[in-house]
Amino acid sequence: MPPPVVRIRYPSRRDALAKFQLGGGALSLVVPTPDLLTPASRLLVEVSFADADGRFVVEGLVAQRFARLPGGSEPGLVVDFVGPAKAVASRVYAYCAGRPAEQGTASSPRLALSLRCRVVVGRRAIDGELRDLSASGAFVAADDLARVPAGSRVTLVIGGVFGFGARRLDAKIVWSGRRKGETGAGARLGGDPRDWADLLARGKPPEASSLSA
Repeated sequence: MPPPVVRIRYPSRRDALAKFQLGGGALSLVVPTPDLLTPASRLLVEVSFADADGRFVVEGLVAQRFARLPGGSEPGLVVDFVGPAKAVASRVYAYCAGRPAEQGTASSPRLALSLRCRVVVGRRAIDGELRDLSASGAFVAADDLARVPAGSRVTLVIGGVFGFGARRLDAKIVWSGRRKGETGAGARLGGDPRDWADLLARGKPPEASSLSA
């Protein structure tokens, strides 16, 4: 049975942007609606705007429901976006913020790369390709990353020979699934962006690269 569709037309993109909630790698949206679905229910959120032509449909999970939304008088839901749906919702966020869609929720632009790397999860190392990088996050393409749950702490190992001279970046998996035809995971990087500034210098804007995300 297909999930129910909840349609919301925000007064403006700015108003919709204010309804997004970010924190700890999570992405949620406050949806004013009388359709008070049960928490953990799947649904499709159809988002449109009174001041723009954009229209998006994103699958989500009901995180909370309110007879009255905090700070308001109308009922509604807080909807979480996870896995591949988070990547779609991130594009909606970027649209509302007036940013390129590829930037998503990143505070700085993502740059396209193609670098071999390893993702160390506990005692396991997964070979992959670093496809894009920003001052705060990265996307790594690797089939085995689809089974790594969101929230997992990992280490990205880039370059080096037999482990010597390699760059190691601490990260947390934010989502995993398919993106632009590739299976992999999005990760939020920890540490100082200056530690990978030389890698950013090698990247290209997605529009100028066949590896656009």
